[in-house]
Amino acid sequence: MKLLQHTIPFILTGLLCCLQPEAQPMSRSFKQLDSLRQIHPKPIIIFVYTDWCRYCRAMEAVTFRNKKVATCLDRHFYFAMLNAEERRSIRFLDSSFRYRPTGIQSGEHELAAWLRNGQPAAYPALFILSSRGEPLLRTNSYLIPEDLIRLLEAVPKNDPTIHKAAAETNRAVPYGNH
Repeated sequence: MKLLQHTIPFILTGLLCCLQPEAQPMSRSFKQLDSLRQIHPKPIIIFVYTDWCRYCRAMEAVTFRNKKVATCLDRHFYFAMLNAEERRSIRFLDSSFRYRPTGIQSGEHELAAWLRNGQPAAYPALFILSSRGEPLLRTNSYLIPEDLIRLLEAVPKNDPTIHKAAAETNRAVPYGNH
């Protein structure tokens, strides 16, 4: 029963994926984000994932390939993806972030930890930052395309309904101060 309970959402997700036209948002490097946000300011969306997270892979395959999501991300945001276990150093927002080992074969990238702002690690994670890099919102679970679009539509206008949209998804919470 438990196996069936966990398998059915993935089967349905796969079917929905086949029914929708496929698209994919343009993922930028962190170096590009720093340059672009100074030339043409837009909010920043960072999707944090791990290679072992099946919900992360499902979100990549379904949510981010949804045509409406991809179009919204490309028009109104700068989008980047970060493997939380990335071993390369990253320069972003005038700071350097690197991989920190936490065990023999485990560790976390400092940028992922900075984005979490002291909260427990949970994946998939989506972070919405202002055009200046100020944290606005984080989510720590799988988001279906409709929930993500609702959040994204509230952000570019600096709309106070971002918190209402976040509450409606039951998955997103506003950031504390960094």
